[in-house]
Amino acid sequence: MQKLTKKDNFFENFSEKGIANFRYIYYNIQCKWGIVDNCGEKLLTISRKAVRNMRGEYSHAIDGKGRLFIPAKFREKLGTTFVVTRGVGQYLSVYPMDEWEAFEEKIRSLKSKQALELQRYFVAPAQDSMPDGQGRVLLSQKLRAHAKLDKNVLVAGMGNHLEIWDEETWDSMNPSAEQIESIMEEAGI
Repeated sequence: MQKLTKKDNFFENFSEKGIANFRYIYYNIQCKWGIVDNCGEKLLTISRKAVRNMRGEYSHAIDGKGRLFIPAKFREKLGTTFVVTRGVGQYLSVYPMDEWEAFEEKIRSLKSKQALELQRYFVAPAQDSMPDGQGRVLLSQKLRAHAKLDKNVLVAGMGNHLEIWDEETWDSMNPSAEQIESIMEEAGI
């Protein structure tokens, strides 16, 4: 828990709105701010989207039991529990719980046949994952089969989520420098 002082802008904003009777602001792993009173009773919760900036490529091997090591740099940003599901291509996507819940809510809010198809594709195979003491997560056989993950994989940070690829597939699908230059030109970058 972090005590706030009068100089903290966050504290002043709530004081101006007439919210008194609180002593501390706390921050939990899902990036939610809340105001608690002396007894720890939550009076108000304010969501704040975390700046995750998950970047980088890390090569790892899946062990014989289907477990994959998630780099510590990513585990910190994913939180204690996160979701692994199919990617749109031949890879797996890993989402922090709040990003996943927002994505799932968007799918549920659709009122069409496509919503059901999206639920079947993304939600049905999704698994809540929590790393073990050594930072490994168990990937189900169905998810590994979808991404054709056998032994050597690449974990890629994609900003707000991760992708898990078969390392050979990742290497073969990456565009050349000339293709990237053309894409950047078209995008005005």
